[in-house]
Amino acid sequence: MHVGELGGEEVLVVTDDSGHAEVYFTSDFKRTPLTFKLPMSAWGIDTHSDKRLVAISCNAHIVTIFHVGFGLEGWDWTARTPEEGDSHPKIELMQHQENIPCVAFDASGNYLISGGLDYLVCFWDCQTGQFIKKIEDTNTYNFFSQGSLTFKYLGGEIR
Repeated sequence: MHVGELGGEEVLVVTDDSGHAEVYFTSDFKRTPLTFKLPMSAWGIDTHSDKRLVAISCNAHIVTIFHVGFGLEGWDWTARTPEEGDSHPKIELMQHQENIPCVAFDASGNYLISGGLDYLVCFWDCQTGQFIKKIEDTNTYNFFSQGSLTFKYLGGEIR
């Protein structure tokens, strides 16, 4: 589970072992939650309030970013009609070979970092879905939270 914000509203994001995720707005739990479907059980969750992004990783070794707004200028995938069976536009990020317990946006929402049980920390461009780089550390698993770590991890540089 994750507590964050979307569009300035506090949300509670919950997932289950069947790959379902729901986003509840904490100011009104009677409000119908947003729902997402992932290929397998979900692990890591993060939200970016201003860009209205939700990132969820799952046991299919995929990170999915959903956009719950009305499209972001220059971000073509956010303005697409959702695929059949989906409620919101999404982009899938694939680089990991094992489960991915951790995802986090940087403060701008332009980048995402994912940490997997394959000892990889992967950096992604959220606008394009492009894989930027990876760091491999076979001595430790990569567990982290909150997006500001993205820049700190590389000493302030993503590229």
